[in-house]
Amino acid sequence: PEDLRHLSKPSGGQVFAGMAGPMIVEGGLDAMPGIRDIPQRVLAIQNTQLGDDGRVVPQDEEAADSNTQLFVNGAINPEINIRPGQLQRWLIYNMNSDRFVKLGLEGQEFQLLATDGNTLEQIQPMDEMLVGPGSRSEVLVRGETPGSYKLEALPFTRFPGPGGSTSEETVATIVSGDEPVEEGRDPAGPLQEKEDLREVSVDREREIVYSEDGLADPPKIF
Repeated sequence: PEDLRHLSKPSGGQVFAGMAGPMIVEGGLDAMPGIRDIPQRVLAIQNTQLGDDGRVVPQDEEAADSNTQLFVNGAINPEINIRPGQLQRWLIYNMNSDRFVKLGLEGQEFQLLATDGNTLEQIQPMDEMLVGPGSRSEVLVRGETPGSYKLEALPFTRFPGPGGSTSEETVATIVSGDEPVEEGRDPAGPLQEKEDLREVSVDREREIVYSEDGLADPPKIF
């Protein structure tokens, strides 16, 4: 009803205020030899802005992206512990409605396994990784020599003009320490086997018709 519209809030404002969370659905990688036993770590990245009172600023009062902050699992620049030589599987979630996060890991590449639940055919090394709003990426990261390393959100421009660019920001600090792990090989070979369907005959064809006319007869599927 018209008089109730002012009570509704767009989901973007709710996400900006923190109403989002990761949900893990296990699949093929979780059962794959060489992958399934690697320790997992969830990184839920959220972008918001806190006022002087420590509360989230309403999204319609949000300043430019340069005045917002990235949180990981609810914390600002948390420490991520890893042992030298240890291999970890990171499940990275960009839980924002409009901010792109371009990630870089000081001192090494990401070993990309999957994006948005879609497993790649092969592990793909990446110096930088762009994770769009609402997207997910799965990567392998190995502990470096003892010390601290930055996981950074690199500068990114989504559109020209005020508010269209984000500056460099430390997302988390990786702390490599404790007893080293005997360095093993990174997983190799194909991550999945796909059947080549290009030469397979088609059993049945369907035509699906979409329409935005709500008064018309429902589209038919042939």
